[in-house]
Amino acid sequence: LFVAFGAASVANQDPSIGGKITCGMSAYAASKNSVHHFVQSFGQMSGKTLGTKKVKDDFKIMSMRKHRYLDKLNVIGILPVTLDTESNRESMGNGDYSSWTKAEDIAQEIGTWIAIPDLRPNSGSLIKAVTKNGTTSFNLYR
Repeated sequence: LFVAFGAASVANQDPSIGGKITCGMSAYAASKNSVHHFVQSFGQMSGKTLGTKKVKDDFKIMSMRKHRYLDKLNVIGILPVTLDTESNRESMGNGDYSSWTKAEDIAQEIGTWIAIPDLRPNSGSLIKAVTKNGTTSFNLYR
C-alpha cells in the first residue's frame, strides 16, 4: 500500500470543501496537482485499477506487466481539506478546528486498509477526507 497526500482545495475549487486557491499559492497548487497526477498514473500500472475497464480487462493488464510485484501494490491519494497540525493552528489561528482533519483519523483509515485489503480503494483512487463537527469521512473523489 502506497499512500500519498494531495489536497482537496486543489482538486476541486468548491469553496464548501476548502477550494480557495489564490494566486499566491501557485507552487502549492502545482505540487499537489503533481501528486494527484502521480497517484492516478502510477495507480493505473499497479494493483486493482480504477476506471471503466471490466475486471477481466484488469486481469489482462496485470498479466502483461513486466514487474509482477506491482500487481499487489495499491497506490492511493488522500486529499484532506485542512490537516489539524500545530503549524496550521499557528498560521490559521481563527480557523474552525472542528472542520480540520486529524492525522490520527487518517492513520486509522490507512490502518483499516492495511488490516482489511478488501476495503482499500482501487489503485489510482483519490480519496477526499472531509471533517465536519469533528467527524471525518473518506469519500472517493476520483
